[in-house]
Amino acid sequence: MAEEREQRQLKLIEEFAALAAGARVECWLQGGWALDFLLGRITRPHQDIDLFIWAADAPRLLGVLRQHGYEEIGGPPRNSSATSLRSERSSTSRCLSAATWAS
Repeated sequence: MAEEREQRQLKLIEEFAALAAGARVECWLQGGWALDFLLGRITRPHQDIDLFIWAADAPRLLGVLRQHGYEEIGGPPRNSSATSLRSERSSTSRCLSAATWAS
């Protein structure tokens, strides 16, 4: 079961990165999955996937995600993050303004 979840999450990371690249949106993998990518191995089960993008790119990326079956769900304030859900898989994209990034 855990191995299936890991494979779904890896596929979602790959899909998200491809959609972001196609939309010319820079994105960064954060949190536990980022650490695992740096180490080159899966160290533990992950409950979520943390992905970061610039706030200015959010409308464009959200449009692309919607076209590919994602839908926005509730979460923190719109200017700080957006959470998208597709099927049973979820990802969080935190949208940071340049001022937030620099502080």
